[in-house]
Amino acid sequence: MVDLGTLGGTSAGANAVNAKGQVVGTSTIVGDATYHGYFWTGQQGMVDLGTLGGTWSVAGIINDSGQVAGVSATTGDAEQHAFSWTKAGGMVDLGTLGGTFSYPLAVSAHGQVVGFATTAGDAETHAFVWTRSSGMVDLGTLGGTYSLAQFVNSNSRAAGYSNLAGDAETHATVWEISESHA
Repeated sequence: MVDLGTLGGTSAGANAVNAKGQVVGTSTIVGDATYHGYFWTGQQGMVDLGTLGGTWSVAGIINDSGQVAGVSATTGDAEQHAFSWTKAGGMVDLGTLGGTFSYPLAVSAHGQVVGFATTAGDAETHAFVWTRSSGMVDLGTLGGTYSLAQFVNSNSRAAGYSNLAGDAETHATVWEISESHA
């Protein structure tokens, strides 16, 4: 057992580990008033990922290249946005689909992040794919007001679910992420 430590607070938890043994999670910071996402390696220890200007962040996913995805409060804790973090590029705000909320659920070996985000006015929640080159792209729904991309593989296929028109049924969904999305 290895004690990963904390970011100065009294508690920390791990959320994911990759094949290289790199760990991401969340730790309280000094004073325990809030928490930040972290990236941990045996060589560097725990690195505070910071926030998108708000008071908190959570690191939840890591791929084998060390790319982290999570969620953070924005300035004034007004919104909650998904982020991508790398050692070279730091924390990048993935934005939303016009609403106030986005959340990542998976990151591929190629750096594609998938999850769900609200549309304008927070009226609907749609699955998204994000890449550094194209930003956040709405993957749509099967006619309903809700969809979610939960997994993404190295062949650029995302899987999740979507409501049908009228939101009375939910069906499993696979998206082929085209070049325009990557």
